[in-house]
Amino acid sequence: MNAQQTVQKAPILLLALTVALTPFSIDAYLPALPTIAEEFNTSIHYIELSISFFLVGYAIGQLCGGPISDSIGRRKSIFIGLTLFCVGTVAVILSNSPETLWISRFIQAIGGGLTGVNPPAIIRDVSSGREAARNLSRVVIIMMIAPLIAPIIGTSILAVSNWHAIFVFLLVYALGIFITVTLKLPETRRLPSQTTPIKKENALQKYLYVAKNRYAMGYVFANCCSYAGLFAYVTTASFIFIEYFGFTKEVFPIFFAINVATLAAFNRVNVHLLSYYNPHQLLTAGQVALFSVSVVIFLYCYLTPSPSQWVFIPLLVAYCAALGLISSNATVSTIEYFPNHAATATAFIGANSFLWGAGSGFVYAYFADGSLTPIAAVFLGASALGICLRNILQIKGTPSIQ
Repeated sequence: MNAQQTVQKAPILLLALTVALTPFSIDAYLPALPTIAEEFNTSIHYIELSISFFLVGYAIGQLCGGPISDSIGRRKSIFIGLTLFCVGTVAVILSNSPETLWISRFIQAIGGGLTGVNPPAIIRDVSSGREAARNLSRVVIIMMIAPLIAPIIGTSILAVSNWHAIFVFLLVYALGIFITVTLKLPETRRLPSQTTPIKKENALQKYLYVAKNRYAMGYVFANCCSYAGLFAYVTTASFIFIEYFGFTKEVFPIFFAINVATLAAFNRVNVHLLSYYNPHQLLTAGQVALFSVSVVIFLYCYLTPSPSQWVFIPLLVAYCAALGLISSNATVSTIEYFPNHAATATAFIGANSFLWGAGSGFVYAYFADGSLTPIAAVFLGASALGICLRNILQIKGTPSIQ
């Protein structure tokens, strides 16, 4: 059985579970933050910094992991990443101060980043065009379950044990992926033809190779701007539902889950639509829909003194639905241009998307005034910028995927 047949028959689920390692690592221990702060005799805000350290480490892991994967192969890169993740997780379990927790989470996240860049690259190795977009959408659908159940898992573990047990769970999870990859996943990286001279490139040269492709960068920025809107929503969700509309903390997860489920559902719709349209076309439709909904949300929030939850929330659901048509299509459209640098391209688009997402949170925080208008403005600005940048960069040329 060849690599393509193996990946198509069994490990789409494995690839999704591998990618889900990161949201599990972020969300599963959130219910334990007050407990950790109490044990370390410090402020919860001091412990919350461990999330920031994790996110920075993950971005670094992605940027380093792309070139490493393209150089040494997917399996070896996953093994290195999971080993580092496990080392960091053990260090977290043994932590006895905020500072050691920060460092341990940073190490854990670098391993997670090294691991996480590989699944999209593997999909690109064994498929292309519409099939690659379908496979990536399937991975995203499964992966989106993780943010829904991770806090539930963390809360359940805390009910019978302490916060260390949450990281024991993550350690077992990572070891399970390690064993399954060993048994089920062959190496999929494409080797250069023997008749083609092998060109030595360092990581910076590989990233510059990706960044110099104007048409591909149009897709990168389309994804970045969609992530800016998505992270702006994630950052402000508690304010929107709890503080502004007055929902209880017990009800909040339900409304948050509705939007995550909408994202997953429209990723599934995207898989179906790929039988009739190519990723380039669906990305365009998603961006137009996102901009249209953003205009309506902004005008409603700007012109209405007291926006109603029964109008705003359905509009927010529509916004998330449009987001579901963007990320998978933008990502697969980008890496289609780089068959020999698929992991580097994946890391490039992932790291940049995260940075744009983080940036949108800072922009919102600067303009926040207690109303919904600033978040609506971020939605509108991000969607408009995504369309503008893509059109400017792709004004000449044709899409790679047909």
